[in-house]
Amino acid sequence: MKSIYCKHVTWDGEYLRFTLDLSKEDNLSKEISVFGRKTKQIKHLDFSIQNIEEGIYFEVNVKQLRTLKADRWDFQLKSKNNKKWRKLVLENFAPLSQKLRYFEPIVQVNSARSLSFFISDKNVVSIHSNHLGMLEEKTYNVVTYSKEIALIKDNERELKFKIDMSYDGDEIDIILKNEFNEVYRIPTFVSYGIVSVIKENFVSLKGKWTFYFQKKRGRTLEQTKVFIYNNDAKTRNHFKKQTYEVFPMGLDSTIIIPVEEPDRPLNIIYGELSIEKFKFLDDKLIFNIQLDQTNYFDSWDFFLKQSNSEEKLYLDKEYRVFKDNIEISLSSSEYYLIAAKNSRWNLHAEINRRDYIEVRRVGEYQTSLPTKSERYKGYTKINKHLCIVPQITKTHSIQVSFMPLDHYHKLTSPAEVSIKNLSIKKGEMKLKIVLGLTNKKPIQLKGLKLIQRRDPNNYIDLTVENINKLKNNRVEIITIVDLANLPLEPFYWDFFALISVDKNELRHVRIYSDNYLVIKKLRHLFFKYTLKNRSNYLTYPYLTVNGGLSITYRKMGEFENLKNKLTEYLAFSYYHVIYKWFARENIWLIHEKYSETAQDNGYYFFSYMYNNHYNKKVYYVIKKGTKDESNLNEFKDRTVYFMSFKHLVLLISSKIIISSEAKVHGYAWRVTQGVIRDYLNSKKFVFLQHGVLGLKKVDNTFDFNTQNSAELFVASSNYEKQIIKKHFGYKDDHVIVTGLPRWDVLEDKSHQLENEKKEILMMPTWRNWLDEVEEEEFVKSDYYSAYNTLLNSNSLHECLKKNSLLLNFYVHPKFMPYVTNFTKNNDNIKIIEFGEVKVNELLMRSSLLITDYSSVSWEMYYQKKPVLFYHFDLAQYIKYQGSYMDMNQELFGDTVFDNDSLINSINYYSKVHFKEDQKYVSQRNQFFQYMDNKNSERIYKEILLKEKEINKKDLFTKSIKESDLMKVLWRKYKSVNFMKHIRKRFLKA
Repeated sequence: MKSIYCKHVTWDGEYLRFTLDLSKEDNLSKEISVFGRKTKQIKHLDFSIQNIEEGIYFEVNVKQLRTLKADRWDFQLKSKNNKKWRKLVLENFAPLSQKLRYFEPIVQVNSARSLSFFISDKNVVSIHSNHLGMLEEKTYNVVTYSKEIALIKDNERELKFKIDMSYDGDEIDIILKNEFNEVYRIPTFVSYGIVSVIKENFVSLKGKWTFYFQKKRGRTLEQTKVFIYNNDAKTRNHFKKQTYEVFPMGLDSTIIIPVEEPDRPLNIIYGELSIEKFKFLDDKLIFNIQLDQTNYFDSWDFFLKQSNSEEKLYLDKEYRVFKDNIEISLSSSEYYLIAAKNSRWNLHAEINRRDYIEVRRVGEYQTSLPTKSERYKGYTKINKHLCIVPQITKTHSIQVSFMPLDHYHKLTSPAEVSIKNLSIKKGEMKLKIVLGLTNKKPIQLKGLKLIQRRDPNNYIDLTVENINKLKNNRVEIITIVDLANLPLEPFYWDFFALISVDKNELRHVRIYSDNYLVIKKLRHLFFKYTLKNRSNYLTYPYLTVNGGLSITYRKMGEFENLKNKLTEYLAFSYYHVIYKWFARENIWLIHEKYSETAQDNGYYFFSYMYNNHYNKKVYYVIKKGTKDESNLNEFKDRTVYFMSFKHLVLLISSKIIISSEAKVHGYAWRVTQGVIRDYLNSKKFVFLQHGVLGLKKVDNTFDFNTQNSAELFVASSNYEKQIIKKHFGYKDDHVIVTGLPRWDVLEDKSHQLENEKKEILMMPTWRNWLDEVEEEEFVKSDYYSAYNTLLNSNSLHECLKKNSLLLNFYVHPKFMPYVTNFTKNNDNIKIIEFGEVKVNELLMRSSLLITDYSSVSWEMYYQKKPVLFYHFDLAQYIKYQGSYMDMNQELFGDTVFDNDSLINSINYYSKVHFKEDQKYVSQRNQFFQYMDNKNSERIYKEILLKEKEINKKDLFTKSIKESDLMKVLWRKYKSVNFMKHIRKRFLKA
């Protein structure tokens, strides 16, 4: 059935009113009816009609609906020219919960039937006819708890009760419910804690009715089920066998009141608070609330809160009371305390009642959604880099965002940017760019910049050769960039235009490409467009995933030469011409960090598959000549060399990539160049993990919405699974709790050592803020200083000698360029380079682990061995890296913050023969679901369960969405209505 759309629906219990945005002639002969979903009956309705400026205004008297049977009844209309009924649908209605789909008030017809107006899940305007109790549960949050009453008097005329409910001076309802869920209600008044029940109000009732007091507070109904308690021993004995006290109310009616029913625990009510006329004025959030939406408005508190955080910022409140609404004004002088780049905070209302707490999300839930630009209510700068931006979200809720001013302008007044031409000749890149705003406002170009991505304060001004004005206030810009002489630092630099609009603040606009030829040039003419200097650093332009033009400056990679590039294109051609037509094998490819190691979860899962399921075509990828290559000697028939012709053909044809690292570690190029990278990005991925999550935040890399998203994400416990679901965006069926493959071979070898010295292992993790720094800068860092000072400490040397200990210092892979800087002048200290010894072997031999934030700590904990956490830079680590665990409460080992404390702890554990502290034993079951040697087996079975789903071909629409041509068309024509329809219908974006 087709629909007819309306707006501005109102319901007051007497009339239903709505407006149709249709022509006058089409509405002169309308018919209106309601259709019962279950009864299939139609009831025709009388109505009045009026032409107004917004459209055609209808009014339906609710009295006509009082005879409706119990059912959900949908409103429908038809006209003289259209004989088919069409459902009446409300436009732009998107409340978060069912409670706001049901409108107040509820109209009670009799004790068995009431009427409630509601909007269905498909936004159909409807009436629900049912008993009062059910409709109240749909419309309100119903809180039911128990209170003691003292019986004062029971005579022929009335019952009188004394009750302590803090209702003095309030009008409350007396609610009677019977076994058929029928409800009978009469209003009464509380005076000095005394409630009178006049019996003649109940003489028409039959049967037994349970007695409640009810108070409405906004969208909450407090229903108090009263009970009797008497301190008299004789009375208590009398009530031991009697559940209820019965009070006759007439010939056929009684009220029953339970005896000694206990209080219910404190409730927390979640829901929505609907507001109107939201605006941002003088740095204050201002909105109106209808008086029937809330009571005791002066007791409400308002706060901002992120979805995945418990941190709250309570706001200062002012209010003004009008005839039928309240104006609330909120502000804070502490926005800077919660400001973080691109963070979003939702507005909530909170009130602490006597027996429950209400926490409600604030939003314009029962009004039409504003246009995209109108959802943003302005901005205020709170510091040099960020501004505060209140907005109405797609779900109608109120949100406060902290974002750079440029990002705000991008949302409210997007720029249209197009690269018309890009060419490079003799190291000079010539760019022709067209720039304008979607709202056609005039702009002034103030310059072009290259901005370093990791440090926005570091930028290079570019020379503008020519500016031409075009129609619709667009400008054409020509610039020539001398790539060979740019003062670049590693790593990424992004192109921006600096403009001003209406003589206001300066605004940065990212330069994007919507030119199909430019995309193909940069992807396939890598060597032509790349400059190499004498220090083997490469400079080349490229396009980001989102199409932004950038420049990379980095050291040349091992495989970035013409020979390997030709191998890549040869493998691509061979696969499409020959291999794909004959090979029908279900190939799995496994790799580890940079495809250089064979000692982590990938290796042990591959070993399990080779020995137990050889019929499966599973191959291991290893870089030729690496130290771990010998670990694969017994698996040579299923080992392929990294970036070889065979590897690249198998990569294109493989069904699943399995790894303990990101997918990109199975391929050489670090940016989106060449034809193979697209195939790698599209492969289904099983993520074995490098270690247990908890100590280091990595969701930016492995978030479900990134190119590293996995079909299956391995976890070790339900505790870790919750981290993955909460912080990485994975749904339940994509996370498997199995344990890690390398744990299948773990055994304690600390008592099997040939030498007399006990071994302890020190294994620090890397710091992301030291990526790509030069050696001179690295040796000045606190990180280098802490470990180098410790290794050369006389106190440490004495400790190791006295306790007959060997300290193995294992160098993280990113330490490799600096390993010579770590000195050792003691026979009890051994520095082990990455790949020199298997990490698993070191962990099994060691009696104690010293680490900062490395996930290998879980391996030691799994073996029931002690761990020391060396947190000399905890504040800096939390600021730049972050943790999912509470470092002060949840760690499973002792924490030390300086060298002396660390050495004292080594002495202590040596004296107790490295016995694990008892307080950490009880936590183990929380962090490990299994402690057997069947982790690889469980992973294999989980892959088999989802193999059909993993291997099914992607939808045609997905291939369209990811194609370069469609991306170009969308960026070029996204303002055209036809392209908007394509995007919504097929790309689901």
